[in-house]
Amino acid sequence: MAAAHPSPSEALWLACEQGDDAKARTLLAEARKAGSADALLLRRRHGLTLTHLAAERGHFRVLTELLASGAAADVVTAAGVTPLHLAAAHGDGPLLALLLAKGADHSAVDGKKRTALHVAAEAGHDHVLRNLVRAGCLIDAKDSDGLCTPLHLAARAGRAAAVRSLIRLVQEDTEVVGGVEPTGWLRVTPVQMAAESG
Repeated sequence: MAAAHPSPSEALWLACEQGDDAKARTLLAEARKAGSADALLLRRRHGLTLTHLAAERGHFRVLTELLASGAAADVVTAAGVTPLHLAAAHGDGPLLALLLAKGADHSAVDGKKRTALHVAAEAGHDHVLRNLVRAGCLIDAKDSDGLCTPLHLAARAGRAAAVRSLIRLVQEDTEVVGGVEPTGWLRVTPVQMAAESG
């Protein structure tokens, strides 16, 4: 018995998952020719879309194809996660730049009220923090508890390079003062958190 061929939407999902931009381009063109935008609306577990999948996997060219075909840069999962959050979690500067250039909302918050800056700081991706701040992410934005800024999260996670980067960014911006000294998680300062994390 011959194996069943995947449906066009399943084939597109697989192409995006595997980073096959040529196959994704072909399948997206076929969907456009057929007048169907359904492929771009496809969702999987927890509301994950093709755009999320490409960002999560770091597939720049696939993401470029999806966005050029009309996929939304700001689509959210059931937990409020955007592709920008996923690119930040992986510290993928080119993906972050692409998403921001295509209109991703830098101030979008997930279910924990964390921005992409929170996510990148906690993961220790200091190399993307400056670009997120330049895009408009607030250094002093607080999470759902109203306690932790990106600096608090970086300190709590023991991400020394991210802590240094965020402190430099705060020092460079005389208008931003909220991210360094105020108390946060369990009412301790980022300095106390960093000391506890080593």
